[in-house]
Amino acid sequence: MKKLLFALVLVTIGMSSCSKDAATTLVGKWKLVSIVMKSSVYNNTISGTSADYVDFKTNKTVETYFQGELSTTSYSINGNSLEIDGQNFTINTLTSSIAVLYSSEGTGSSKTETTINLKK
Repeated sequence: MKKLLFALVLVTIGMSSCSKDAATTLVGKWKLVSIVMKSSVYNNTISGTSADYVDFKTNKTVETYFQGELSTTSYSINGNSLEIDGQNFTINTLTSSIAVLYSSEGTGSSKTETTINLKK
């Protein structure tokens, strides 16, 4: 389950989008507030702990610590789209203190939406 949730974190982050200024704003260490997952079958919110974080580095790598597991992978930003390790996300909100990353996959009864809430 931890690996699935961690993969969802990376997927959600990868599907975000932003401009060049947003890329600058995104760089840094963010506290993982929550991950909200919705589908026709479930609606689940996982709250981050004080130890959980997502750290976007200037060298285009992102380090994620979630539920005791550390992972590092690459990311890229093009306009308002964020790709992390091949997964695409949309940045719905990005300020100096709040980031909301959104992912939607599938259609109809197979549709899954994931929202990742981060804060500095």
